[in-house]
Amino acid sequence: MAELKSISLAELRAATTRLLDSLEERGVSHIPLEKDVYWRVNFHDVFNEERPEPVQSSVEEGWNDLKAELSDPSGIAHWHAFHHLAGLMKTVAYADLRGALTAPASRRVS
Repeated sequence: MAELKSISLAELRAATTRLLDSLEERGVSHIPLEKDVYWRVNFHDVFNEERPEPVQSSVEEGWNDLKAELSDPSGIAHWHAFHHLAGLMKTVAYADLRGALTAPASRRVS
């Protein structure tokens, strides 16, 4: 297999849209938050070949920072916005792994 040299933005957008659409099709409208604090590595250490030190992050802080970044009239710092989005996507993955991504009882289809 050839080494991946780039990722198509259109394909990444389509994959993300498909994932979120599939949750909505199952009746999921919100991501339940069991915990606020999670572990990550500092952005600059993500691709460091040496073992990085984990640091704690907050889901709430990440969500608030992402919303602020997207509404900043001076423009989006993409690296910062995607950094927070990555943490939020881990929150979605964690909720799904724990079986928490289900439609509210009033919206479940039997």
